[in-house]
Amino acid sequence: MNSHVHGAYQDAFKSSIKYVPSLVSLCIRILSQYPDQVHLLPPGFYLKYHANPDHSQFDILRALIPTYSSQSDAFFLEQVDPRLWATLVQLFPDSLPSPFTTYPLPISDVHLPLIQSIPVTPSCAIVTILELPGCERFTDDTITKLRSFHSLVALDASDTHLTNLGVSRLASACIWCTQELDKPERRGPWGLRILRLRNCRGVDNVSIQILTKFILLSVLDLRGTAVVPSGFAEVWRAVEPPSSKLYHPTSLTKSLSALESIASLYTTSNTYRVLVDRWSHQETHRSFPSCRHERPSPQVLPENTAVTFPSPYKPLTSSPDQKRSLYELEMMSRVAASELKVESQKRMLDEFYAPLPSRKPVDLPDDSYSAQHYYRSFREKLAWPTSADSTPKFDKLMLYCYPPSWDSLNSVAIPWTVKKEKPMDEMKAALDERHLKTMAGQQQVLMAKRRRVSSNSRPVFGGGNVSAQHLSADTGRGRKLSGRNPFRKAVGANSPVGRQHCRFALATPCIPKVTNDDDVSQRGTPQVQRNPLNHGSKPLRPISSFPVPPLPPEEKRKLKEEAKERTLIKRDNGQTRDIRQMLKRVGSAETVNPKPAPSFTKRHSLNTKTLAEGFDWKTWADS
Repeated sequence: MNSHVHGAYQDAFKSSIKYVPSLVSLCIRILSQYPDQVHLLPPGFYLKYHANPDHSQFDILRALIPTYSSQSDAFFLEQVDPRLWATLVQLFPDSLPSPFTTYPLPISDVHLPLIQSIPVTPSCAIVTILELPGCERFTDDTITKLRSFHSLVALDASDTHLTNLGVSRLASACIWCTQELDKPERRGPWGLRILRLRNCRGVDNVSIQILTKFILLSVLDLRGTAVVPSGFAEVWRAVEPPSSKLYHPTSLTKSLSALESIASLYTTSNTYRVLVDRWSHQETHRSFPSCRHERPSPQVLPENTAVTFPSPYKPLTSSPDQKRSLYELEMMSRVAASELKVESQKRMLDEFYAPLPSRKPVDLPDDSYSAQHYYRSFREKLAWPTSADSTPKFDKLMLYCYPPSWDSLNSVAIPWTVKKEKPMDEMKAALDERHLKTMAGQQQVLMAKRRRVSSNSRPVFGGGNVSAQHLSADTGRGRKLSGRNPFRKAVGANSPVGRQHCRFALATPCIPKVTNDDDVSQRGTPQVQRNPLNHGSKPLRPISSFPVPPLPPEEKRKLKEEAKERTLIKRDNGQTRDIRQMLKRVGSAETVNPKPAPSFTKRHSLNTKTLAEGFDWKTWADS
């Protein structure tokens, strides 16, 4: 469905009023922004509307809707904001005039989802009639939008492209929703009473079984579908319809009224309807005057204006007190009469220039959809039945059953129970069980991966059980080789390290072992077996407790040669020098004793060979 849009009511009644509004009208205007919260008012909190034929007196509906007039038939409800209408029908549930009974609204209106969220209360019920016969946009995909139509009671999807899939999606829209933990609520079209699928070729007997979810469904029209009448006798126990007005070509609004006359359909008698029979808002193509007469512009100039002031009243001093009081009373009466005359003339002038009541909009263009356009085309193509048809012929696919009461919805069992908060020990046990399941699943994935990676020609030695658990699946695969595995430790071998020194081995976790799938399916949870510590195996030691072995002489020699190559510097003449030797010579030349001894003994004498091998400053300077 297309994006939601506003109607013509958005720009209506924006002109400023010339009087002080009442407190009731101000409160209702503010409350109209939240029509889905009106039902939260205290029980029994509703108002009474009393129509006043005198236009000079205050009327709450005229204060809220300036174009409303109880004496005129030119009032159209579609120019009223739907939120204001929904608020009025909940505040005045049993005293509003008849024009407020049915509100026409297109399916693309922005406020339609808000109106659908208003629940049915003991004092008021707002139901929805969706009449879209022959609408090309109403398909199996767009029918999913009906999950927000919580007050849908009648649906006409005749001559559309609906199939069994669309009917299934319509039934799946009836769900349970828990906004609060202890109060589950029904959401979706649970209260569907009338359904028309006439000429829907993709609907067959499969849809009959699906429609049993609507326990309040009373009228079902399947003419022109692929349904076989003999195939649903056990599912739908139909009887002869009491009236032909329940089916096409009667409009869906009149059919619902006929069904309401047969039985009580709701928990209250104050029922108001939202009629969705268009896809978008209608647009008028002719301009109408906005007021009856245009006000003349004032042509008054300062030089031709005369202002008169009445002379103040001066009492006669010679008259007695009684005559003076009577004269004052008569004077005040004349002043009040003159003021009333001026006020009435002003009111008549305002009514003369008042805006015109709303007019019926013209028909939609041919490329737009409306139910009225569909019925007009139907009258042009086929012969419309007249009142002369006293004995209507009922088809076998015109199904009817007596309407169940609204309280029958309470008998629908909730498909799931509301879970309460678990104690901490139960939550901990559930977490442990979930952890074991996760570990078992990870081990199964690892074992499967090992089996895929392992080769098909793995040699199997005859020296006993060589492999672990994952090699047990490879039994029978590969070649049987003679000999004994030299790397396998004997079973009875004892370790020189005592068990009391093996702390690390005791701290290592054991890998869980999962049983087969049959045991899991029987018990519900995988059984984890822990392998006991093998006393004959060699105990483990931390690697830091082992001494570091020395390098072999050959490896030491290689390391020295590599270090020497990294310290050589190649000069311009092709010779190489060792940077370490050069640093040693420079250091020995700079650290000469500044206080030469007067005489050297044999013990302190320098070696001539060492002096000869000192740093050659001359050679270094020449280079």
